[in-house]
Amino acid sequence: FDGKTVQEQLEKYEGNYEYEGNKGISTLTREEIDFTGKVSVANRQNVTTKDFYTNTLGWNEEIWDFSTIASHKTPKLKNNDLNESIEIEIPVHQIHTEEEFKTLIEQYPDENFTLENDIDLSSLESTGTIISGEFIGEIDGKNHSLRGNNIPIFHTVRYAKLTNFNLEGSNINKNETDVGALAKMADKVELQNIVAKDITVINKNNNTGGLIGTMTSSDLENVHIIGGNVTGTYRVGLLVGYVGTSYIKASSSNGIIAATGTACGGLIGEAINNTTIQNCYSLGDAKGNQDIGGLVGILRESSILNCFSTVKVLGNAGVAGLLGKAESNSVVKNNIALGNQMKQYKFDGRTANEQFEGFEGNYEYEENTGISTLTREGIDFTGKISVATRENVSNEEFYTNTLGWNIDIWDFANIGEGCIPKLKNLDPNEKTQINKIDTYDIHSADELISLMNVHPDAVFNIQDDIDFSGKTYTIGSTVIPVFYGEIRGNNHTITNLTNA
Repeated sequence: FDGKTVQEQLEKYEGNYEYEGNKGISTLTREEIDFTGKVSVANRQNVTTKDFYTNTLGWNEEIWDFSTIASHKTPKLKNNDLNESIEIEIPVHQIHTEEEFKTLIEQYPDENFTLENDIDLSSLESTGTIISGEFIGEIDGKNHSLRGNNIPIFHTVRYAKLTNFNLEGSNINKNETDVGALAKMADKVELQNIVAKDITVINKNNNTGGLIGTMTSSDLENVHIIGGNVTGTYRVGLLVGYVGTSYIKASSSNGIIAATGTACGGLIGEAINNTTIQNCYSLGDAKGNQDIGGLVGILRESSILNCFSTVKVLGNAGVAGLLGKAESNSVVKNNIALGNQMKQYKFDGRTANEQFEGFEGNYEYEENTGISTLTREGIDFTGKISVATRENVSNEEFYTNTLGWNIDIWDFANIGEGCIPKLKNLDPNEKTQINKIDTYDIHSADELISLMNVHPDAVFNIQDDIDFSGKTYTIGSTVIPVFYGEIRGNNHTITNLTNA
């Protein structure tokens, strides 16, 4: 309704309305201004009823023609007004094919769409994105799937709403800032009820996410990625690479993530500027250089609430099972780290002593492998991070009473079997053991080398005698550079090692 009229100039504003069905930002969200009695919100019933115009707004029916408003059209003037009444409702376009997906959305980027079929996007080629420019409309996927895109679908989604669809089989390979299978950038967007499966995003640059590269001022709820494989340089996340001033809730990630630089997280690479991550979790593996977290790599002036991670992390500094590091008075409350680590901390990597003020009621699981965060010297973790036992993590009351998690959001049906909680929404993850350590059978030298290099923390059962004859290595090298797991020889013999 109003752009930037200051408070003292609103004195003579009275009885105005903006329509809730219109796109855009409500004037009522402007901060530090009291719009009571000055600007209110009208609904669909209001704008289709003559009484609203004549009684609430006080318009004169001898001047105004309301004959079309019941059809959700605008009033007209009862004079020489040559204008036709126009639809107040935003048009909805049905999409049946990949050609319609591209042409209709690019032709009407501010209108609404429904997917009427699964759409194969693999044939849509471009040097940039499938949909260029900004999309500011709405898409209701009606539970259909978008499949096989080889480039990001959108360049920028802004003031948009994307709901109720699956994204499957994306395979993106780029070298540019801001890359995700769904969109490069998202701003002031609502994302709801989305499941992404088997998503590969490889980017030789910053701000890389499985779904979105950079997201600001947005709401993301009931969004999941499973079977993700995401690689980037700086700010890399399975769900989103770089997030600011956003609310992410009741969502999950499962996959493998790698960063050549810093700020790598199983869910989010870096979250800043009053971002809230609540009732979320992450599964899989993450590795990078510095500030690598099972859930979030770097948290700045933001919050993590009621979350967990089982992600196994690797890196050189600031590396831990839930959070790489927190800065700028962030809040980390009622979370638990449930992942096996190797030489890394279980919960927090390198948050500075003075930044723990906002930590409260968090836990790490005592039976996970890894280094307890509580062993970090010079920091009092009392009331901030504690140790949970097997009895705790198998008991619903620990989650609901101690951690304060909501039973309407979380499913605790399998925790008595030593499994993780799940979300009561579209969560696609199967029943998963908390303390599961991968076990592999070894029958040959080649299997030993390949499997132990990829899984240096697993359990290996030697099933046959292993002969390294004919296997040569660079002088001074070792077969397995670093090993943290367990070898069960079963009385077999390993022979003819040149280097060990």
